Parts: sequence; structure tokens; C-alpha cells
Amino acid sequence: MSDHTPLLLQGQLDHNHTASFRFENYWTKMDGFQDLVHDIWNRPVTTALPIKRLHIKMARVAKGIKRWKKEKIGDTRMQHAIVKEVLLQLEAAQEHRLLTAMELHLCRRLKARSTGLAAIEKSRIR
Repeated sequence: MSDHTPLLLQGQLDHNHTASFRFENYWTKMDGFQDLVHDIWNRPVTTALPIKRLHIKMARVAKGIKRWKKEKIGDTRMQHAIVKEVLLQLEAAQEHRLLTAMELHLCRRLKARSTGLAAIEKSRIR
């Protein structure tokens, strides 16, 4: 079951199917996101056809968000794997010695980061 409400638009438009775009709700809470979308959406469009104008604006925003996501967020699966590996290494070290204050601080930060990355991955599964 989807939480999306489809919108059907009819009109003559040459459409080249590109890779799918998946919007993540948490992006809207990140610094710079609203400004990015605003700036891209307000770029001039030369066609007077309303359906084509909408198509161009939506395609531009999707492309801009994909670029922004790659630069700002990166590969969350890879980040989560790295975080889990470092946590495993810290736990293994803790079996043989006491962790330093810096290592304990890192461990707390990584656990919080792991929780956040897991939430992002979970939101993609739905």
C-alpha cells in the first residue's frame, strides 16, 4: 500500500523515461534543501505549454535534488556499513582493554549515527 496520491495529467509530451526518482521526507529538514528547490523551480522556462513547463520544472528539480543528495548525503548504505564495522572493532578492543575517553565518545557518536542511518534505510524499504 502506498502513501502517495497519484496525479494523472494528459497532454502531448515527448517523454524519455529516465531512472526513477525517490523522494525522502527527511530531506526537507536539511539545511539548504528548501533554497535549492526554490532556486531550481524559479529558473525560467521558454515554453508556453503548461504541461511541458511543469514537466521541465519537475525534471530539473529531480535532477538537482539527485545531485544535491549525492554531494550532501552520499551513499547511506556504505556509511552504515562503515559505522557498524568501526563499532565492531571498538567492541573487540573493549574485550581486551578499557577504551579511552576519546574512543568511548566516538562509540556513542557512532551508535547515534548508526540509529539515524538505520532509520533512513528503513524509510526506503517501505
